Amino acid sequence: MGPPATVRYREQARCAYDNRPARWLKYLAEPPHALAFGGQRDKVLTGVFVADRLNRYWQQFLASPRVGTDPPAGFVEAAVFGFTPEDATEISKLVREGKKTATGSVLWSYQADGKALPRIGDFWIVVDGDHSPVCIIRNSSIEVIPYSQVGEEYAHWGGEGDRTHESWRRMYWQYICKECERIGRQPTTDAPLLMERFEVVFSDPPTSD
Repeated sequence: MGPPATVRYREQARCAYDNRPARWLKYLAEPPHALAFGGQRDKVLTGVFVADRLNRYWQQFLASPRVGTDPPAGFVEAAVFGFTPEDATEISKLVREGKKTATGSVLWSYQADGKALPRIGDFWIVVDGDHSPVCIIRNSSIEVIPYSQVGEEYAHWGGEGDRTHESWRRMYWQYICKECERIGRQPTTDAPLLMERFEVVFSDPPTSD
């Protein structure tokens, strides 16, 4: 059973035409960085190579018939689910197949890291453990709910493990404790979680490099 959906480490690979800060750009002049799992939510993908992969996949999406005459301006970041490359590959398949349609994160982490909150309509490129794009998702709803009040529906929407509320609470509590340790907060059952629903809008395999 993979780590909780909560642990989606959105690696900084912002598209150049997104109007929010493209912080990954500062890494282009530095040596490539390994794709990081199981640590801070906002870590860096592997330099120019992965950024180019993401942008080419985005262009592939824009050129598809699904986009129509009103193309979106850009994607936000890559979405990497799980603690390990194996987790990322396994969970990305659940997303692509429509079995996983929700995720969550600790609101305090955004505040501690100075990151903008996700928005309804945001696009994200889901990648696997080899940094390859798997699909593109779009946020359809966002709400802040204390951990103790998250309902059973999110366990089902999360799509991982046995999809029970009990296992969801166990996985998320482990995540909350680790994240609170990272940002210097005391974990509590009232920790605010940013719960997101999303839908797959593009899942064609990437064209050949």
